[in-house]
Amino acid sequence: MWLLRRGMFRTRLTVSFVSALLVVVVSASVGADQIRFVGDTTADSTLIHDTVQQLLLVVDGRFHCQQVQLIESEVLPPSYSPPAASRVQTAAKARYERWTATFCGKKVPFLISFWPASDGGSMFSVTHPFPSEGGTTP
Repeated sequence: MWLLRRGMFRTRLTVSFVSALLVVVVSASVGADQIRFVGDTTADSTLIHDTVQQLLLVVDGRFHCQQVQLIESEVLPPSYSPPAASRVQTAAKARYERWTATFCGKKVPFLISFWPASDGGSMFSVTHPFPSEGGTTP
């Protein structure tokens, strides 16, 4: 599991879901110039961008692929609880999403966790593999 703290920008998670086609412009050295992003998420565009950057690092490191074409996001129900090893420390306030990335002929799910930072910003984690046992499944 990778944990990152949002740096200079303060981001708050929205209660309403963003349901639209987004194109995330990625300037990472490990990714494509554009990645199609579709589905529902609780993150705003800045938090999506930061999370995608981390996901690209995981894809490159674990799968040796630098060409992510598509990310399909799905907000998991509030009742979802991952296994203890994948749960964030502030699980009561965490929101979980399944982001399925398409890259190099593969379609791979990741667990994305968002939770409020103590300073009012946002924290997130990208977990692979997606937990399949021990949690409350959606």
